[in-house]
Amino acid sequence: MPSQIAELFAAAEKLPLGRERDELLWKALELEATLKVERWINSSGLQPPRKVGCDN
Repeated sequence: MPSQIAELFAAAEKLPLGRERDELLWKALELEATLKVERWINSSGLQPPRKVGCDN
């Protein structure tokens, strides 16, 4: 996925300002955000949620 993101950014740079360029940039940003979330979810440091409140 990182190479796909880089390719989208590179392709967008070659286009003139306009809708097609914007669509490529949005797709690249969407994939980049997805990649960050996937890395965070799969990280070894991620801990399960803890119970909050009183146990009566």
